[in-house]
Amino acid sequence: MALCGATTRRCSLLFPVPHLPPARTSIRRRPSAHVAIVSLVAIAALVASPAHLLAQRPVTGIVVDSATGLPVVAARVQVAELHRLTHTHVDGRFAFPDLPIGRVTLEVSRLGYRVERRVIDPARDTTMRIVLAPAAIQLETRVVTGALTERPGEEVLSPTTSLSGAALDRSLGTTVAASLANVPGVAVSSLSPSTARPVIRGLGGDRIVILEDGQRPGDLSAMSGDHATTIEPLTAERIEVVRGPMSLLYGASALGGVVNVIREEVPTSRVDGMHASLSAQGSSVNRGGSVGGAVSMGRGALALRIDGSARGSGNTRTPLGPLVNTGVAEYTLAAGLSRVGERGHVGGSYRFYANDYGIPGGFIGGHATGVDIVMRRHAGRLDADLHVARKALENLRVTATLSDYGHSELEPSGALGTRFDQLQFTTEVVARHRPIGAVGNGAVGLRVQGRDIQTGGTLSTPSTRTYGAALFAVEEMTRGALTLQLGGRYEFARYEPRKRTFIDVGGARIPTRDRQFGALAGSVGRVGSARDARDADLVVNATSIGMGSAAGDRTTTEPRVLGATTRPTILRCSFFRGPALTALQYPNLRISIRFNVVPMNRHRLFVAIEHDLWENPILGT
Repeated sequence: MALCGATTRRCSLLFPVPHLPPARTSIRRRPSAHVAIVSLVAIAALVASPAHLLAQRPVTGIVVDSATGLPVVAARVQVAELHRLTHTHVDGRFAFPDLPIGRVTLEVSRLGYRVERRVIDPARDTTMRIVLAPAAIQLETRVVTGALTERPGEEVLSPTTSLSGAALDRSLGTTVAASLANVPGVAVSSLSPSTARPVIRGLGGDRIVILEDGQRPGDLSAMSGDHATTIEPLTAERIEVVRGPMSLLYGASALGGVVNVIREEVPTSRVDGMHASLSAQGSSVNRGGSVGGAVSMGRGALALRIDGSARGSGNTRTPLGPLVNTGVAEYTLAAGLSRVGERGHVGGSYRFYANDYGIPGGFIGGHATGVDIVMRRHAGRLDADLHVARKALENLRVTATLSDYGHSELEPSGALGTRFDQLQFTTEVVARHRPIGAVGNGAVGLRVQGRDIQTGGTLSTPSTRTYGAALFAVEEMTRGALTLQLGGRYEFARYEPRKRTFIDVGGARIPTRDRQFGALAGSVGRVGSARDARDADLVVNATSIGMGSAAGDRTTTEPRVLGATTRPTILRCSFFRGPALTALQYPNLRISIRFNVVPMNRHRLFVAIEHDLWENPILGT
């Protein structure tokens, strides 16, 4: 079966592997990336070695339904402080064979039930019975973006939306931005179906930071509207959106907000058995299809996650004829391995991304005759989290990433128009502390980043090396139902062109030279809860001094309306056929299927039929 690619001159097998033209020159690796790796090896020794020296006790229990007294199957049982995770079996029982002595929090959750938390000490609490109360509506959506620690969405200072589970299945699109099209305050900007980027409260481009598991992906999507984001949403577990300035935690460019695609590529909890998911999509408007899946498994202290996806489509069809050069062929493959001990975890991951897509020509903002873009990215990540469990320091987290990215823009004749190569490394160290006197939880962090960008072809932008560092601190103070958060951040960046030359800007010859910049940001915010008055939560949003405002918008977390009998096995079908109303709309048949497997789980089928109308954002420009 053949499928035409980004242009009519390229036609290959379905989902062809994109071919990259050779780069002009190789990018020289600098020792700074190796420093991060050496530091993580030292942290790994601290995390992995002391676990067997601690006194340990087995903890077992059973989880039952409060209304019927029957066992609750596949309930999620987690010890948050130790990153330990298991699920209840068909008889409702669970077991942790080797918990260290000391106070820990046991959290039990199940879709359709209220979350139950219990503080235990394995020295005395070795067996227990946990009763879960059914709840048709579960309001508590927990988020990690824009917060010191994982917490309910209503306790985050900026308005936050989290898409996961069935909500994510319903909104899942071909890109991250398309998946967020129905989120309040979020719009989509695009030059082609492959280059969509989110616009939050009217701000887009580099004013919106897109993250993958809390770190920047290392692409150039914010530089130009024809550069795609190198993140595939099909295998995501959760997508979080923070609307409002987040410069304190994510840098001075995060004026509009943050989008965080969460997969837990490096597993942070032990996994019992095997967990798997498989997703598939199809559409008739461009004769496209995609398939993706993820598998998580564990053995003892080791946890492994593997995921991959493939997506392909032809030219988008409209009532005026096909929109030439809008095809796409995209592939991803990733694997992550970690060792989870009693004092934290250490692990690493590798991800490959390839995309071959087209940009149509003849409209505002695009290339006059269209262009094909062949893109690839190799990314590695090392992650270590050490729970100190003594004195004031609570935990120390070190994350290092290395990304090798490149793309070529090919003219209709096949000639190379422009070429980008970027090598980027980042190292981030965050230390969180326990309450100290009047000060509650807090964190101090240091982030170091380096980029080496090489350009070629007809592009006049000079090749440049960039170095940056940032130091930030966030502190929280709680008084009853009120929480006050204070923070500050100083950021430094230096730019060094590879060659001293002149560039033409508006007819003027501008010399290239080294430049450096510094930025200072601060924030203050307050969260008040009216739970004691049996009313809804009230949120007063933070304001970043000199950076923008996030006031006046209530937090909108996605409520999950699920009955107590719902099971995680889901089959979804979406269908639409209708008349072409205008030149901007076209009938589209869309089918989405998602299937989840959880060990020891009884399956239940859920089917949803939705009506939608595909609109052509390109002709609308």
